[in-house]
Amino acid sequence: MSSFHTLCGDITITHADPYFEDFASYNVSSSVSTMSDQPDCWEFIYTGTNANYAPHVYNGTYAPNGNNALVLVSGASSYGQTNYAIMPTFTNNLNTLVASFKTKMESASSGTLVMGYITDINDGNTFTALETIAGSTSAATHTYELSGYTIPANARLAFRWEVTGATTYWSGAIDDIEITLGCETPENIAVDENYTITYYPATTGKAIKA
Repeated sequence: MSSFHTLCGDITITHADPYFEDFASYNVSSSVSTMSDQPDCWEFIYTGTNANYAPHVYNGTYAPNGNNALVLVSGASSYGQTNYAIMPTFTNNLNTLVASFKTKMESASSGTLVMGYITDINDGNTFTALETIAGSTSAATHTYELSGYTIPANARLAFRWEVTGATTYWSGAIDDIEITLGCETPENIAVDENYTITYYPATTGKAIKA
């Protein structure tokens, strides 16, 4: 089962205007089993049969900051073994971005959170893993420079929460998601007689003087 919101416009990230989501503006539940809001512009693939456990905004025990976070639940068939939270569409080449977020899990060993990308928001089989997040029952911050990965142009950043071999469910929560523009790589550097440096950032191709 996939769940959708009203379509949002694509988001362009700049150095002055990064993307940030702390889920503070949404109605919230203190239980992983009580459905509440889902964040705008996100998409979700929920494979369980009990809709109350679908990804939602939550402020219970597993929230990294002790306030609103996005909780993902997976496990036995009622909850779906593998579920996905898909970020908004960014107009930027994803290889030019830096992803930072906080996590906290119900268990350090039950459940695997993976950051990656997805090319079809209706099909979890199109998800490609980039980084597996270490399980921890303490809040942890993770930052990944995406320039080292090959990511197709039509992809969206996403999280996969997977629990295998369980007879119940396990939860993981994500908060303070910040997507920023990475450092520009200078190319074709030139210095004129006035010691003015001109270079062409790989991300824009436009000349910049320094």
